Amino acid sequence: MLFLIFGMMLGGAVAIIIGITRANEIKNRQNQMIYAQNQQQLLRQLEILKDCEDLVNNSENLDTVAHRYDLLLEKLTFFLPYTEQQLSGYGIHFGKPVGAIMNEVSLNKTTIFCQAIDRAHEKWIRHAEEMKTQSGKERSLQTFKENQLQVIENRNLPAECRYHLDALCMASLSDINEGRL
Repeated sequence: MLFLIFGMMLGGAVAIIIGITRANEIKNRQNQMIYAQNQQQLLRQLEILKDCEDLVNNSENLDTVAHRYDLLLEKLTFFLPYTEQQLSGYGIHFGKPVGAIMNEVSLNKTTIFCQAIDRAHEKWIRHAEEMKTQSGKERSLQTFKENQLQVIENRNLPAECRYHLDALCMASLSDINEGRL
């Protein structure tokens, strides 16, 4: 009888060990699923971030740049809680801390938007070069300037952007009047 009781106790211990093992397996599978979900979410945010970076650096539309600039900062904020080591574990490498990148983007805000205005102006010049009359070019320049000013005001862009736009438009008006454009 002692053997049966000991055997039953041993069987219970084995059952407990098997139960713990199964619980650990389930927990490991859950952790793997959470890791995969986090990785997918982080990689999607990174994809959006890269798209924003491309548009901020290359778009000829000031409103698009302003919208994507805001979204870029929002997506960078998403990555702030993660350490470089954690991000690296998900296969994400920024090269410097996310906070430093955000600071750099914020410090260069005026330059970023003035460059966007330059690209929009270059696009306008390509359009104006195809126009036949001086008066058409002048009206087109005025429309361009009004559209850009509206974006600058609506998006509350730095005042330097307005001054930069004014200087570009004055130079273009001079080029139109002197027949260089």
